[in-house]
Amino acid sequence: MLRDGSSVQVSKEKTAQLLQQRIKALENKDVASTVLLCTGDFPDLESTELLIQPEKLIRGLAEAMLTLEENRGVIVPCSEHIGQTKKKWSHLNQIVEAASPYENSGKIQDAAEKLRAENVDLTVLDCIGYTRQMKQTVSEIAGKPVILARSLLARVLRELC
Repeated sequence: MLRDGSSVQVSKEKTAQLLQQRIKALENKDVASTVLLCTGDFPDLESTELLIQPEKLIRGLAEAMLTLEENRGVIVPCSEHIGQTKKKWSHLNQIVEAASPYENSGKIQDAAEKLRAENVDLTVLDCIGYTRQMKQTVSEIAGKPVILARSLLARVLRELC
């Protein structure tokens, strides 16, 4: 999100290149671990030190929690992410909705209502930008467990420390 409250989208390829450069620069400064503050899928990143990628954490947890037949709801920041998310989670039953964590909070409620109508068994808020309040809203509306990427990441980091 920009200082004026608006959001921008950047190329995944360009972002991955810049991330890799930053990871290497941190390694050169003897940083013991790096944490991405994004749930984007960056499969080609390399590090000689511990590299924590929230996308892998939330996907692994969502896969481990339910049977293959149960429905997972996934809320992503924008409609452009729906197709890639469906592809990424194609081996699982999933319903994907879009609602930006940085804009109109009513869209979070709308997405949760749609997931409730689809009777999802679990919802993943697939962006670090989603807040605890947004998780609470989705949980209350959908009536099922919700995974919040930022709190999952915080718990993993706490465990590592």
